[in-house]
Order: sequence, then structure tokens, then C-alpha cells
Amino acid sequence: MSKYDLSLFKPFAKTPRTTVRRGLSNLCVIYTRVSTLRQMDGLSIEVQLKANSSYAEKMGWQVMGYFGGTHESAKTDERKEFKRMLDFVRKNHVGWIVVYSLERFSRNEDAIWQTAQLRKAGVEIAAATQPIDTSSPTGRLQQKVMFLFGEHDNELRRMKCVEGTKEHIMRGEWCNKPPVGYDSVKQNGERRIVVNAQGKFVRMAFQWKADKQLSGVEICKKLTAFGFPMDEQKLSKILHNPFYCGKIVHKFLDGQVVEGKQEKLISEELFLRANNMLGASKTRGYKIIPENEALPLKKFLRCDCCGLPMTGYVVKKKLRKNGKGYKVRNNPIYYYKCRTPQCKTNISARYLNDGFGQALQFYSPGEGEDMQTLIKQQMLITYSELSQNQVDEIELLEKNIKEIDSRLERLERRFVMEEINKELYDKYRSEFISEKGKIREKYEEASMASSNLLSCIDYAVALASKLPSLYGSSPYPVKQLIQNALFPEGISYNKKTGECRTPRKNPVMLQVARLARLSANKKTGEISIDAKFSRLVELEGVEPSSGDGTVMLSTRLLSFNCREQASRIRANPEP
Repeated sequence: MSKYDLSLFKPFAKTPRTTVRRGLSNLCVIYTRVSTLRQMDGLSIEVQLKANSSYAEKMGWQVMGYFGGTHESAKTDERKEFKRMLDFVRKNHVGWIVVYSLERFSRNEDAIWQTAQLRKAGVEIAAATQPIDTSSPTGRLQQKVMFLFGEHDNELRRMKCVEGTKEHIMRGEWCNKPPVGYDSVKQNGERRIVVNAQGKFVRMAFQWKADKQLSGVEICKKLTAFGFPMDEQKLSKILHNPFYCGKIVHKFLDGQVVEGKQEKLISEELFLRANNMLGASKTRGYKIIPENEALPLKKFLRCDCCGLPMTGYVVKKKLRKNGKGYKVRNNPIYYYKCRTPQCKTNISARYLNDGFGQALQFYSPGEGEDMQTLIKQQMLITYSELSQNQVDEIELLEKNIKEIDSRLERLERRFVMEEINKELYDKYRSEFISEKGKIREKYEEASMASSNLLSCIDYAVALASKLPSLYGSSPYPVKQLIQNALFPEGISYNKKTGECRTPRKNPVMLQVARLARLSANKKTGEISIDAKFSRLVELEGVEPSSGDGTVMLSTRLLSFNCREQASRIRANPEP
């Protein structure tokens, strides 16, 4: 036995953590609720209030407040009175929430979690008609089971309700609240859906849309002027709802459409015309043509003001002034247009297309064999200067492969001479082979790029020599490919200056054009560019090389002036 008294060690003893159950206090609140307004007619609230008050008095609890007293669904905890009660309970240290039965508290899947959170805060749920001792595990289990039964009962009721609603809808009977323009009335004991006074405004909206092809904004303004306020979102739901022509669509029908028994507000033909579902329907506005040969720069061209892609449109008839006055021009005229209303940017497609075609001529070295041969030789020299690091890398990879082959040979010799066992031989041999495979992959990639260099240069020069004619004779998709390959980030049009520019050019095509200009300069002493198109393309010479021998390629912008192009075309107008 110890010679010291055990009481000396008591300050070091450990005690179990205990939670003070504030639910044992005598402070409580009373919560009453019914699910629907119809249940309030049977005095259910008064019955609950009387039973809850009697139970609280029997338990000797002091009532701190009354909550509920109205109809709130227990399928969700987003109830105003319910939330107000919970806030009050947490702030005033209330220990009990008294309800008539547990289902009056909650009937959803979060009931158990909500009860556990309240229990941690020292609050318990007490049911006047279902007294349960929640201080024991058995009592808490019993409470949870009853909550689960309430949730299960809700699910069964919902399933029966859905099946019943679906059955009625399949018979053409609308069960929900009718849409705008209808009222639900009882005639001879049966529920009927009939057109009300607002229906005439809805009918007018359909007629304006079908006959006059008015936009949603215009229809809303006209309806508001008639004293029937309407917004575009609500109008869109109305115009797309076949309920008004006697049809029923519902999520319970799984994509089916059934004939409804409601009164028809409009004819089926009017509904289909309003939604452009009939071939004979009148249409007005823009017809979207994804691929239009007259607008090859559509969406490739951007507005310099807002940066958005520009689309296109056509004017089929336009007045044109001549010496005798005005006459009608019947051939269509195409325009590029910015979609931003504030920009108000548009430009004749003919002016812009011709200017772009002229710009492409400056990327072509011509079809002369001497010029092309000279350009190919210079490009090979330029590439050699730029790819010196790659050549060094290939040599290094070759050296590494030879070194690994030597290691494998030495390893095999030691194994044959029995200097190492088979286990070590297999281990190191697999490592060397794996390392050699990785190096071989890098070597083949670098060698392939180098071996294809001449064919790539031949292809690029041949393509550049035929670029203007190829672009002019190609269909829309090919023109799009050429545009994006030559100017990867597109071009932008500036309304104020009338110029088109691009932030980036294809470096290979740019080098071909630059070498063509330099070669022409060596022969003639100057770069021959027509003065009319002197601003169509800005080509610059090769800048001084950097310290490591790399040739620095300038990236000035493509620029051609659409106004100058327009003046040139106006000087020679089409008949």
C-alpha cells in the first residue's frame, strides 16, 4: 500500500464530460400548426393550443410564448413562424418546445438532424399526445422512429397525389392554378377553366406576334399602354404555352401533349403562326445564314470599339443617286455590323472584302521559280540560326543513346563472366532499356521535325505564291481556314480611322512575305508597292539579331484602310 493518502492525488483525477440539459428547466414555448388553410375550419389550431397548454401546466412549465397559429407545410423547415420560434428559443434559453404531436413539429428528412441540433443547445421537443422520455437512448430512438414514420407518410401521400394528378391531366383536366387569362369556376358542381377579362389582352398578344411579327419589347409596350402590364419573360411563357389553344403539357406527362377540356382562347393555327411553326407564316427581321459566301469575314472580324465579333446582313433593295435623280438598285448589298447597339459600327462587305484580298497579295512572293528558290534558301538559313539549340539537343541525345548501349554491353559481359547473378542482370538491364526508350522517343521527335523542314518550307512557299488566287476561288469554309491560319487572332475594324488591324500574324507566312520584299529590294533598289495600297499591309525588315544569334522577328500590325478601298471602288462603281 502507498504510504501517502490518496486524497493528495485527487486534484489530478479526471472526470467525464457532462452536458447540462437545459431541457430540464421549466421554460417552454407552444407551437401549433396545420398544413392547409382548409384544416383551420375544423378548429384544429384551438384543439392543439388547448392540449399543449394543459400539458405544459401538468408538467409545471412556464410558457414563454406562443408560435404558429396558422397553416404551414411541414415538408420544409422554411416556415416563418417556425424560424421565428427557433430564434426565440435560442436567445431566451428556453428548454422545451411543446407541440400537439411530433408531426406538428416536422415531417421531412431533416427532422432528426434539427432535433439533434436543438438537443445540443439544451432544447427538447415534447409532444402533448406522445409523451416520450428523451433523456434515455431508448426514448431518443423512439422519437427518431416517429419522425421517420412521419416522413414516410409524407412520401406516400405525395405519391398518391402525383398519380391522381397525372390521371386527371391525362383526361384533359387541369389541376393546377390556370395561367394568365383564365379563371377556375364551379359550374353544376364541376370545376371548369374559362377565359376571363384578361384573356382578350393575351389574344391580342398572339395576333400581334403572328400577323405583325412584333418583337417582345413592342408587344409589352402595347399591352402596358392598354393597362395590362407585361414583361418579356412572362410574355415568352405565354406565347410558348399551348394551353391557350386547348392543349395541355405537364412534367408528369413525360413529353406528351394531350387535348385539354379548358376553353380555347385562340385557334391552333394562330398559336403555330405566332411561334413560326407553319411554312406559310409571315416572317420579318434577319434570316441567319451561317455560311454566306458574300460575308467571309463574319465573326473573324471584330469591332475595335467593343471587341465583339461582327456579324453581317443584307439589304435587298436600296436607292442609288445618279445624274437623273434616284433609282432603285435591285442587287443585294451586304454589310458587316457590330452587335453592340452603342457602337453603331457597320461597313460595306464589298469594301472590306476587296481590301482584305489586296492585303493577301503582299504575303505572296509570286510564282517565279528564281524568287521562290531564293526564299527557300534564306528560310533554311534562318531556321538553322533559330534551331541551333535543337541541333545540339539531337547530338546530346545521340551521345546518351551510345553511352547506354555501352552500359548494356558491359552488363552482358559481366553476366557471362559470372561476375554478377541473373537477378542483378535482369534488374539493371530493364532499367537501362527503359531509360534508352525514353531518350529514343525524344530523339525521334527532334529528328522528325528536322527531317520534315524542307518539305514544310516547300509547302509554305507554294501556298504563299498562290494565296490571293486560292483565297478568291475557295468556298466559305476554306476561306475561313486561310483567314485563321494567316491571322490567328482575327482582325479588328476601327470605325473612326477606317483601318483594319491584327495583333498577330502567322510567323511562317510573314517571313515568306518579308523575304520576298527584301529580294525585290535587292533587285530594283526599292520595294515596289502601289501607292493606292501602300497602307494595306505594313511589312518591316528583319531587326538586328540578338546576342545569341537569334533573328528577332517584328510583330507590327496588319493594317489596311477601308476608306481608301471604298474611294477606289467608288471611282469604278458597279453597273
